[in-house]
Amino acid sequence: MARPYQLPLRLQIDKLSVHENGTTISVELRLVNLSTSQLSIPSCVDGRKAHEPKAVGRRTFQFGLTVQSSKQQVDELMDVTFASFSFPECSIVLDPGKSLQVIDDLRVPKEALATEGKISVKAFVSESKIEDGRYYIQASSQRVESNSVDIPRP
Repeated sequence: MARPYQLPLRLQIDKLSVHENGTTISVELRLVNLSTSQLSIPSCVDGRKAHEPKAVGRRTFQFGLTVQSSKQQVDELMDVTFASFSFPECSIVLDPGKSLQVIDDLRVPKEALATEGKISVKAFVSESKIEDGRYYIQASSQRVESNSVDIPRP
C-alpha cells in the first residue's frame, strides 16, 4: 500500500454535551478546508449507493473520538461516510477556507467510565481510497486530530 497522504483539513470540537448520566456524549465537529482548492468530503451514509460495483473513485471517510483517561486511551468510531466520482451527490464540496459542521453521538466506553478522575476526548478523521473494480484499500490518509477537550463528569 502507498504511503499515507495528508488531508488538508483542520478538525476542531466546537461543542461537547454529556447525556444519559454521563454515558453518552454529543459532539459538534468542524472540518476546515486548509487547501487552496476545493475539497470533496464523502457524505453518503449508504455505502451500497456510493460504492456500487461499477462506481469509480470510491472513498470512505471515518469519524471518531479518542477517549482518554488516566489509565488508558480508547479509539471509538462514530460514523463512516462514502463517496465516489460516479455519484457526485455523495460528496459535499468545501471551498478553500470554508468549514463543515458534523454533529454526532457516541456512547462513552465502559473502560473510561470505570476510571476515577478526568476523562477527555480528541476527535479524529481519516479517509481511505478504494481501488476501482474490487474492494481493496488502495491508499489511506494520515489521521487528522483535534485538540483534546475534557468531558464534564455528572
